[in-house]
Amino acid sequence: MRKILALLLIILMLPMLLATAATATPEPSPVSVDTELQRLETAKWHPSSLGNTEHLMALFTDDFVTVEYGADLRSGVERKLNVRKSMSSPEAAKFFQFLDQTHFDLSDWRFIHIDSVGVIVSYHVSAPSFPWKAYATSVWTKRGGRWQTVFYQASTAK
Repeated sequence: MRKILALLLIILMLPMLLATAATATPEPSPVSVDTELQRLETAKWHPSSLGNTEHLMALFTDDFVTVEYGADLRSGVERKLNVRKSMSSPEAAKFFQFLDQTHFDLSDWRFIHIDSVGVIVSYHVSAPSFPWKAYATSVWTKRGGRWQTVFYQASTAK
């Protein structure tokens, strides 16, 4: 009798279990996340591809931090906190224009998944029009349902 009741319970619950499984949102695969982050990271090298400054700003968290070189690329690095606030300055506009006017080759992509909302993205970047090569690293986090950069650093490559 117990076996019959157990079987009946399974039969009655099966449609509910199948409906729950069908409506559950699957986690995106690491490959699709990698593809999306590569697309977004590449867009940062050509800001006009995003349409406007607001779309570019949306790629960075409010607490975004960067470690970057000075304008001459030789004077050492500097850590800048809460950089997103300064991205609307005239200097930033000139830098975005420079990025748009320069061709960069991005290659040798690596993705390290910290968890479902954190990914370290590392790649090689070079500019054929001038002698500069670097390894760039961005830390992406998913906040409010969208991917944003929380940290960025590029280091000159040999």
